[in-house]
Amino acid sequence: MYKNLKNILIIFSVWAVAGLLYSAQSYFYRVEIGQDVNWLDILIIDMPNFILWFFLMPITVFLSRQFPFSKERWALPGTVHLSAAILVSIIHSSSYVVYRLWIKEGVQGITGPRIYINVFSTFDYSMLVYFIMLFVIQVMIYNKKLKDEHARSMRLQSDLVQSQLDVLKAQLQPHFLFNTLNSISVLTRENPKLADKTIHLLSDLLRYSLKHARQQFVTLEAEISFIKDYLAIEKIRFGNRLKIEIDVSPETLSINIPSLLLQPLVENAIKHGVAKKRGEGLIQIIAKKKSNLLALQILDNGQGEGQQAHSENNLGLGLTNMQKRLDSLYGADYNFRLENEQDKGTRVLIEIPL
Repeated sequence: MYKNLKNILIIFSVWAVAGLLYSAQSYFYRVEIGQDVNWLDILIIDMPNFILWFFLMPITVFLSRQFPFSKERWALPGTVHLSAAILVSIIHSSSYVVYRLWIKEGVQGITGPRIYINVFSTFDYSMLVYFIMLFVIQVMIYNKKLKDEHARSMRLQSDLVQSQLDVLKAQLQPHFLFNTLNSISVLTRENPKLADKTIHLLSDLLRYSLKHARQQFVTLEAEISFIKDYLAIEKIRFGNRLKIEIDVSPETLSINIPSLLLQPLVENAIKHGVAKKRGEGLIQIIAKKKSNLLALQILDNGQGEGQQAHSENNLGLGLTNMQKRLDSLYGADYNFRLENEQDKGTRVLIEIPL
């Protein structure tokens, strides 16, 4: 309601300003040719000519919406608007003529012949005003339609991206869960106490996963906490063979990152680095601010897999889905590098906008 009232006041102001400008022009013209005129008298006579258009404008707006012009449909709207232009012009011209005669000469000055002559002497001007109004209204309606279509398109695109992200995220969760359950299955036979401890850690991970099920972003602090629980499970599995180093700058902890971003990277480092290495395996997680980017690194001291690991086909489900999520969330505004060197481990670098 407030928006409608605001629009009405704006439209009224436009017609009022047009009336003032016309009255000013009329006044200075009469002064220039030497007539003795009063500014207020000119304003009282000329201003209603434009204010009348304000009250007739709803007719044009209504017909513009009901009979819009288009490439396929122009004959019927053209006929309707031509008829309306004639009718509205007669209404406007006759109303203004009656008002003008009444102001100047009183009721006795209002006669049929004088109305007839004045109406048809200004008829072409009134027709022109109607079609100018029609053009402006059609442009505004078309512009609004374009904006609505664009907004609708953006909503559909956003919904599509959200659906794709949810699917990718949903694929990550069971993938991680099955790997963890497999570890518990092994521990149940070899060390029941450790299996029980692992189950408790897994319950914490599942609570985290459920809590953030519909969130695409979490703070780095929350994600690191999740990764620590995940690594605690892997530590139980590998024992002293697994060494973990986490170096996260305090200023980065409050930065939002995609949820479950680090887990597939850490899992990949353990699976292809630590698990295949004899002796002590090292997993390093580093987070630093780099200009307007957050730089995340996951390193392992495994055997490395040579340059073939750069191929998307060799990345596996976790890393492939992670890349697709980053593509959807950041487009071309992020960096992802996976560096392998035989017998020297793997380094994964992700840089995302702050």
